[in-house]
Amino acid sequence: MFIIAAIFIIPTAITGFFTKDFYPVDDPDVYKHLILALATALFTLLYAVFRADVLFNHKPRSLYLYLFLGPINIALVSTTAEFGGIVVRGKGIVIDSSRS
Repeated sequence: MFIIAAIFIIPTAITGFFTKDFYPVDDPDVYKHLILALATALFTLLYAVFRADVLFNHKPRSLYLYLFLGPINIALVSTTAEFGGIVVRGKGIVIDSSRS
């Protein structure tokens, strides 16, 4: 799933860069979403390369490494999505907007 997610990050990032002009640059929620999106994309791509290397080269790795890196990736994706919701809808599910 992480490999598939990494593939879909590329068109997601492209559409994000096309829509950035619709939102004010000085909005802190837009800035947080941008920074988190870049961090999430980088982390997910690197993690997917790592997982693909393990998968295709049959190099077993420590289960603890997967149990550490996987939740970090999930947390990054969830937080980035939350700020994306705040940017688009003005409110998040968990996080309150700084515009309130």
